Amino acid sequence: MKIKISGGAERDIADGCDFYGDIDPNLATYFHDSISADIDSLLLYAGVHAKVDGWRDPNRNAQTLRQRRLKNQ
Repeated sequence: MKIKISGGAERDIADGCDFYGDIDPNLATYFHDSISADIDSLLLYAGVHAKVDGWRDPNRNAQTLRQRRLKNQ
């Protein structure tokens, strides 16, 4: 899977790094590392959630499991 980061998203990430960097340089590093990890996780988990009305709903699978458990009790 390919992930494309739009120009706007790149600017938002840079702005976030600047914002947190003004508070503490370590926060900017933490923010950047966290965003990078989230983007990397898309390579592993993108598309695993059920589609609802054309959109991926990460809660849908959990809701279905809860409904099945309640039904079987």
